[in-house]
Parts: sequence; structure tokens; C-alpha cells
Amino acid sequence: MKHPITRSAIDTAATVLMALASIFMIGFIGWTALVSGRSAPRTAERPAIENVQGKQVRTTISGAPVIGRSDARIVLVEYSDFECPFCRRFEGDTFPRIKAAFVDTGRIRYAFRHRPLSNVHKNAQAAAQAANCARNQGRFWEMRSALFGATSLEIQMLPAIAVSAGRRSCRDPDRARAANAGTRS
Repeated sequence: MKHPITRSAIDTAATVLMALASIFMIGFIGWTALVSGRSAPRTAERPAIENVQGKQVRTTISGAPVIGRSDARIVLVEYSDFECPFCRRFEGDTFPRIKAAFVDTGRIRYAFRHRPLSNVHKNAQAAAQAANCARNQGRFWEMRSALFGATSLEIQMLPAIAVSAGRRSCRDPDRARAANAGTRS
């Protein structure tokens, strides 16, 4: 017996594809920004985009903040920068849909990796460190939302953002060092 494709199934598939494309682009932009700072400028001989179709990419979520069922067969890894306007848009528009449709239903596990583009975003590294401190206090996802929702990530604003996420201070030097050890993870 054939089952008709519903509008809801099409919408869900479109949302997943948009989310995956967004995450890939966020990761690719971060990777190219990191590489471009260390290598020769792009030329006609060295195109900006490499065809990665059919290649395996390995990563780990060890030590990363993760939500979702531990037995989910699919793990989606977000590479992000808290000052990136496209990452902010993803957080507001796409992430809630992915979370509701796939994480909350147990279909995927979702991990976060910091990729602060410090050469472009001057406060991205400090924001990543603040998020790591929140992670050590069990408040990463609240802090992540607060950082993406903040109008400014100036360093002097980070304590107020942390309080809005229900986080305690990381002013203790030992706690700050431990929290920030995994910022580039």
C-alpha cells in the first residue's frame, strides 16, 4: 500500500536540509577563515571551495556540550562563533526547529563546538570562554541562547549575560582556567 507524501513530511525534510546546509556553511566559513589566516591568498589556481562529496570527515564530540539521547544514531555537530551574524540567525530560526523535530523526539543527538573567529570577531573568544564556564556549571545551553540573544558581546557585558543564563561567576582563577581549557574543542 502506497503512502502519500504529506506536506508536513516535505516541510520537515526541507527544514532538515536547510539546517544541515546552514551547519555545513557555518563550519566551512569557520574553517576557511582559520586556514586563510595561515596560508596563501586564494587565486584562480587555488579555488575557495573544495569538492568534499564522497569524502569521510571524522570528528569527535568528546568533551563537547551535547543534548539528545545518547543512543541516537545520528549526531549533528554545530561549529559556531557567538559573534557571527549567520550563527545568530541559525540559533533564532533553525536551531529551535531542529531541536523540536529531531533532538526532543530522540532522532538525533546535537553537539556544539566552538570556532571563535578572533581575527574577525574581537569578543568571540571571550564569549566562548564564558560559555565553557557555564558548561562546567551545567548551564551551557542556557548560556549559548543568552550569548546569541545578546545585543552586544563586549567583555564588560558578559557577566550580565551570564547572570541572565543563571550562571555563577567564573572569576575564581582555578575555575576559569579549567573552564577555558577546552575553548577550541
